[in-house]
Amino acid sequence: MRDTSKRIRKTKDEIANALCSLLETNQYNVITIQEIADSCSVTRRTLYRHFKTKDEILHHCFKGCATQFSTYIAARAPKDYREFCVVYFSFWNENINMLTILNKSGIMYRFASEFESLVLMMSSQLGHDSIDKNAALKANPKYKYHFAYRTAGFWHVTELWCQESPRKKPEEMADIMMEITSFPGGVQII
Repeated sequence: MRDTSKRIRKTKDEIANALCSLLETNQYNVITIQEIADSCSVTRRTLYRHFKTKDEILHHCFKGCATQFSTYIAARAPKDYREFCVVYFSFWNENINMLTILNKSGIMYRFASEFESLVLMMSSQLGHDSIDKNAALKANPKYKYHFAYRTAGFWHVTELWCQESPRKKPEEMADIMMEITSFPGGVQII
């Protein structure tokens, strides 16, 4: 008996990789489903069996990146916020092509919508499992706004950093993040 879930996952990943490859030379909005299917040698019917839209394929790409990111963070187990920032920017430095492709193709902002779940995962990796959105909302009804503001700012810093030439080292970015995310007295706000 064949492992169909493994085969399905492989096909989905191939389709997502085809989209990522096409993004290296094309704007997202001009890439067609047929081009994606042709690029990974599947039929449109097969592609549609796995994804309803091009946006679903893109979401699968983001999810794959988030999984890599989570594994990367877990393997390095940062002990504090500064160390986390070094690991965070090291990951993106090693995967700068992904950021460059997203930026060049005009869709980097779309990854920002995935960033909130990444931040929750990052908090968990740092041992802050107590971040419970429902409890936080009860304690502070404005929590969702604070959280959205903070994570969007962190992501925007990432966008600016990936466009720099030469780019600052992860350690330099960690120092910058420590400075801009601290209240007086060194209390972190993210």
